[in-house]
Amino acid sequence: MARNQEIKFLSESLLVPDEIVVLGRFVDEKSYFQQDIYAFSETHFFKLRINDGVPAKLLKYRRLTSPVLRESSYETHELPDESSQKAALYIFENITIAGVVRKKRQQFVAEDMLLNVDSVYRDEGQSVLYRVIEIERFQDQTSADVRDEAVEEIIKFFRVKPYELLPYSNIHMVNMIRRSEYFRSELSKRTHVGRLILIDGGSATGKSTIKSLLTDKYKLRYAPRDTTRASRPDDLLTRDYNFVSRAEFNLRALMGDYIEFRDFLFDMSYGLPWLEFVGPLSRGEDVMALINLGNGYFTKRLFPEATLVLLFADLEIIRARLESRGTMTEEQIEERLENNRLARTYLDAYDLAINTSEVGPEEAAERILRR
Repeated sequence: MARNQEIKFLSESLLVPDEIVVLGRFVDEKSYFQQDIYAFSETHFFKLRINDGVPAKLLKYRRLTSPVLRESSYETHELPDESSQKAALYIFENITIAGVVRKKRQQFVAEDMLLNVDSVYRDEGQSVLYRVIEIERFQDQTSADVRDEAVEEIIKFFRVKPYELLPYSNIHMVNMIRRSEYFRSELSKRTHVGRLILIDGGSATGKSTIKSLLTDKYKLRYAPRDTTRASRPDDLLTRDYNFVSRAEFNLRALMGDYIEFRDFLFDMSYGLPWLEFVGPLSRGEDVMALINLGNGYFTKRLFPEATLVLLFADLEIIRARLESRGTMTEEQIEERLENNRLARTYLDAYDLAINTSEVGPEEAAERILRR
């Protein structure tokens, strides 16, 4: 399979100035109205792309869902004639699909990079759900250092903050927004709705301790997450997770069944299902849940009523806490320290940020409840 790398971010303005065209060495510009029709797949994304009403290609690809420059492996099958176009359309019209993404795309083309400027539409109408800018770079031509510099300069030009990098594919976003609109509409019909508290933070910032205080002492209901990782002995005691297969997780993510989720290396993914907290909220129960590091910004857009909390700590304190566990290699500790460094760039995306180097668990829990 071929490989490329991709990163994208939401943008209110879709105007691409001349400076970006020069910076990216873009030599061509195209414009399409596109429809991407997604089929179900346990391991890959699989879609039919229609450009300006004409089936153009079949695409199969795989990438981690993570708010970073991430690598994709992909295959493309062009549909060059009417016969192949009709065959592909016939197949997709007669299977159960995961969803359709309709968008207007302005595409800037360079030898080693594409800049896609998209307006994603709601259903058949012209109402815009969101606007996104996507950078795709190819790995077999220009050196990585040159490509990295161009990508970084483009992101800097648009003043993209680290927490604004979009972790999801468009089909995820479209289906997640639909779920959001449905569940928020249902909750609005209730006379009393509980409170949702979502806690984020890197390793060793005190999430588990504060979670125990909120659920045991203050009686908030805990909404467990789905995960693909293998269960551990202590999971039977904490009941923090629902353990699901990779195929089941991918299907739920594709259908928008998670308010947020993230893929990590070593085939580990974590996602918070809507159904774990919407039901209790509708019965007037207060609920808390943990979310994946860095997903707060988009989670808040999907559910503005939630209180988002970020826990962080001084790095020397983090290191001491991790070393005291006695279970991690130096490489694993450094990875978690880097995540905690990154977490400090997310502070503006949260309703409340607490430095647990300075605030004890009891006070932190009280601050969260008072927010």
